[in-house]
Amino acid sequence: MKIDEVRYRIIRYASLMVMGLRFILRFNPGRHTDPIQKYRFCTTQQPCLPALPYFSINLDESTISLKNGGSANPILENKSIKHKLLTDWHRESESTPTWPRIFFARIRQYNSIKSSEIQVIWNKSRLQNLFDLALACQHLSDPHQQKEITNYIENACHSWIDSNPWLVGIHYLSTLECSLRLISLCHTFDLIRKFQISEPTWQALLQLMREHAYFIHRRLNLFSYAGNHTIGECAGLIYAGILFPEFPESKHWLHTGLMHLQQQVDAQILADGGNREQSFRYLLMIVDLCGLVVMLLKHHDHPVPRAIEQGWLRGCRFLQSFADCPEHLPTIGDSDDGFALSRYLKLSWQHISDTSPSSTSVKLFESSGYSNIVGDSAHGSMLLHHGRLGITAGRFGHGHADALSVEWKWNDCCILVDPGTHCYDKDPRFRHYFRSTVAHNTIMIDGLDQAQQGEHTAFAWKDSYHTHLIVCTTTSTGKIIALVQHDGYARIGITHSRAIIYDPDFGWTIWDRVDGQGSHRLDMHWHVDAPTNRDDRRITVNVLDSAWNIEVKDETPKLFYGNDAEPLGWISRQFGMLEPVSTLRVTRNATLPHEFLTYIYPKRETPLLLPNYNDDLCMLRNKLDHLNAHQSIT
Repeated sequence: MKIDEVRYRIIRYASLMVMGLRFILRFNPGRHTDPIQKYRFCTTQQPCLPALPYFSINLDESTISLKNGGSANPILENKSIKHKLLTDWHRESESTPTWPRIFFARIRQYNSIKSSEIQVIWNKSRLQNLFDLALACQHLSDPHQQKEITNYIENACHSWIDSNPWLVGIHYLSTLECSLRLISLCHTFDLIRKFQISEPTWQALLQLMREHAYFIHRRLNLFSYAGNHTIGECAGLIYAGILFPEFPESKHWLHTGLMHLQQQVDAQILADGGNREQSFRYLLMIVDLCGLVVMLLKHHDHPVPRAIEQGWLRGCRFLQSFADCPEHLPTIGDSDDGFALSRYLKLSWQHISDTSPSSTSVKLFESSGYSNIVGDSAHGSMLLHHGRLGITAGRFGHGHADALSVEWKWNDCCILVDPGTHCYDKDPRFRHYFRSTVAHNTIMIDGLDQAQQGEHTAFAWKDSYHTHLIVCTTTSTGKIIALVQHDGYARIGITHSRAIIYDPDFGWTIWDRVDGQGSHRLDMHWHVDAPTNRDDRRITVNVLDSAWNIEVKDETPKLFYGNDAEPLGWISRQFGMLEPVSTLRVTRNATLPHEFLTYIYPKRETPLLLPNYNDDLCMLRNKLDHLNAHQSIT
């Protein structure tokens, strides 16, 4: 550990001791805030934040009344005015225990509360649902409804503040949560300021802003703690520094936020725009946060550091290469369904050009480790993952053991899927499953993950692996071939290589070769998010009005659907949710080396003679033999 990090950790610990003393003496930084008349944010009638782009929001005014429970419109799902929803900020549901309301640093002693998913409670307390309501309010024409929503937002804000005194409870465990809450409330009250916010509410907001910014500044995650949290924390400091310059600490907050954000953008958003943590959804959050900062600084005529704006644009291009909106992003890596501000925010998609290829193509992202092979409209696209396992510097956190896994998308439907995340805390068995190799479209050997999951932790890994993009080429006959390899099983003397062959005249072929010695159990899994049925050795997948065959040459697959014993055959479309899905498994006890050949192609009336690709496979074998003989994976 370098001297700078040692110094940082000492200061961080000392700061915690000072906050503990402040907590005992009831001396919090927001207690003696000046009257609201001193603060422009609380008194001006002009917007203090820039207008932002959003995906279309269609509201039926007849469904917006806050007196009625439930609504078909997702933007108003959290609008219930039941008193319990405004005050119960410390537990996930009525059936789960309440987290203790004590000094936040002592809560780690309560690790026994595992039946509750703390991330779900945190997400609710980001208060981003209030911003969605404020956004909806702009689309209404009835002043009574607008005032009704405004009153609800004020009441909810007071409820959270009253239930969460400074440094008390789980909502101060994560500095990122404080920052996202600060940003959300700034945007919320900026949108509804024209609807006559009460003076006590403005005063409470000022107190919260100062308390949160003070806390964030003293609990920044830096050095080996740095990750997506640091991006959010810096954004929160910049918001507080720009919007509340009247606070005596504002200049220092702004300087600190800008300085560290510039450093972390280059560290967290890779050269090709991908994510250091190997998670598309966390990438979306930090890219949007960078975009919010850029827009905020420009709105206030403040110079925008080049590193921040370039990082934002770099991330935008990467995200747009894989999806046309956030909902269609791959589910690779961890995700808690969180956002920088709102699920409706279009900030990272506001300048989308028509990227639809006129012919087949390959989009390579070598820094982050993805190859997106785009076939013609008849065959869709195949995403091949050959990246790292999470954050290298942080015990590979947020990574999943998914080396050489694929996702196949056709006609905007993801058919071969990454099953997602499901949970972090409350179900260790399924947390282990969704991170494991068996939950991904790749090969598991001897029942082992490609890397060993850390014990007593939901995020860390004991070790990692290396991957290698060996070749990606287009042949003279128009086929696209990508060959990759990983060494996750080097600990048992085995390497796994995979090639994707796209043939416009046929479809997709996936060739796997497992090199090593002796006899081993090989389990190949294909997770299929579509209705399936079995026909001899083939699996037929029904998508919309089409049918596809998935066939593994010379193998008889088994189908699993929501098997709880292993577990196997599950998908998590939302954080905390669990649904059964079809999973095809091929098992072979083989003497190595061994090869699998998987065909994915449209079902036809007349049985099709499957191609053998002998020349292409011969070329691939020669490359692997040469590689294995002369170099190791680096």
